[in-house]
Amino acid sequence: MNILFLSPIVPYPLVDGDRQRAYHLLRHLARGHRVHLLCFLRSPEERKNLQLLKKVCAVVEGVEITRGEIICNCLKAWPGRQPLNVAAFQSKKMRGRVRQAIKQYSIDVSHAYRLRMAPYALEAHPGRRVLDYTDSLARYFQTRAKVKNPWWKQRYLKREIQRLEEYEAWVSKQFDTCLISSERDREALYQLGAAGNIEVITNGVDTKALTPRAKLVPTPELLFVGNMRYVPNQEGLRKFCEEIWPRIRAEMPQAHLTIVGQKPAARDRAWQYAGVKFAGVVPRLEPFFHQARAAICPLDIATGRQFKVLEYFAAGIPAVVTPIVAENLQVEGEKHLLVGSTPTEFAQQVIRLCRDDGLAERLRQAARNLARKEYDWSVPAGRMDKLYQRLISSVL
Repeated sequence: MNILFLSPIVPYPLVDGDRQRAYHLLRHLARGHRVHLLCFLRSPEERKNLQLLKKVCAVVEGVEITRGEIICNCLKAWPGRQPLNVAAFQSKKMRGRVRQAIKQYSIDVSHAYRLRMAPYALEAHPGRRVLDYTDSLARYFQTRAKVKNPWWKQRYLKREIQRLEEYEAWVSKQFDTCLISSERDREALYQLGAAGNIEVITNGVDTKALTPRAKLVPTPELLFVGNMRYVPNQEGLRKFCEEIWPRIRAEMPQAHLTIVGQKPAARDRAWQYAGVKFAGVVPRLEPFFHQARAAICPLDIATGRQFKVLEYFAAGIPAVVTPIVAENLQVEGEKHLLVGSTPTEFAQQVIRLCRDDGLAERLRQAARNLARKEYDWSVPAGRMDKLYQRLISSVL
């Protein structure tokens, strides 16, 4: 079968959750089908990265879009009904290339990765369209609107929430099958009036690549993995460093926190906290997992299943998270991880993990077992396989 995989990003390297999900689902589809990857390009570096995916896909192609074009699209769309997150990527070149690819490669199914690629997948014949929401953008923006924002950002969020609620429900009815990464996000879409064709294909993790350390380190070494240019990560870590970290250091002055991932933009790098260091983007995460006693995910804004926590699970690192992160994962507090609702509670949970060897060992074993059973990429990819088989059968 010929599959046209439409992505707003080049799904490589795997520096964030969006690229991880796209890459692993793409790679799995390519094992049994001819996959034609068509995505937007925003830099020469992305063009180079796209070429590396020739090892996975039958065909890879990119359509350039500039920052100026994105801004112009948003300004034009502001008075209208379309979400800016979709309108920003309007492109005649992409639309023309999609139409050409459908004819040139005899495309059987068009797979839109993320909402902004939905308009392009609708160029395909009915009965052959798949939309991967990944998570509900309306739910994400609703969460962002609950925290304190400048007036102009609140105005933007209010507009985007209204448009996304309408669009996410409407677009589900235009696709034959839709995918989402968590039950909570699917429920949010159903409450908006979405069609009943949404399947949960969870985010995953490579449990074979991440090998747990035989025994946790005894020192209070904490770890956070995530792109610090992503607003929820940045806001969550800043709150942690300012409100939670001082409480932990008061009890354990020798505690250290390592942050692995894309560093904040230069204008946002005023991070001066005792015992906190940035490792930046690293070639391998495993050495950092092996040096950690515990991992954290202190996000107050979160949708879908957080890749960073699934990696903690697979690597055998006990974790402390906020309630919204635990809710999206649908795990049990005190069994798979610890949950901290307030700065004081979060700090105390971290301290517990650092001081109680039995608790830390019990949690990491349970979390590792859960990752192998439910979140290894073979599980969600296998579910997607069955979904595609049903789709093919209905088309034939």
